Amino acid sequence: MKYVFVGTNLFSTTDITEPVTIEVQGIPLFRNYTIAVEKVGEFLLDDLNALKMEDHPVALNFINSIIKSALRNSTLKQFGRSPLFFMPKQAKDFNGEVATWPGFFTSSWVF
Repeated sequence: MKYVFVGTNLFSTTDITEPVTIEVQGIPLFRNYTIAVEKVGEFLLDDLNALKMEDHPVALNFINSIIKSALRNSTLKQFGRSPLFFMPKQAKDFNGEVATWPGFFTSSWVF
């Protein structure tokens, strides 16, 4: 099963028809936990073209998460929580006082 976590949401490429429960033991406090996963909604990426962005914020959040994950796994450096990614290898230093790092701001929209 391929899946992606976005905040507290779990997105899966596998259709979950019945709730799934997983029993785990917490190491720090030696407590048993039950994790319950159940389907609460679905969307097809192909169907998003017919919708406005406001109609499906969960799908947009999912797409943004995939883009940010790909950028985090690259050689780019992220500063803060904003989707700002910079290229440290292409930084230019000016007399040891100021450095500029070219980079990217990410934003996705469904068109």
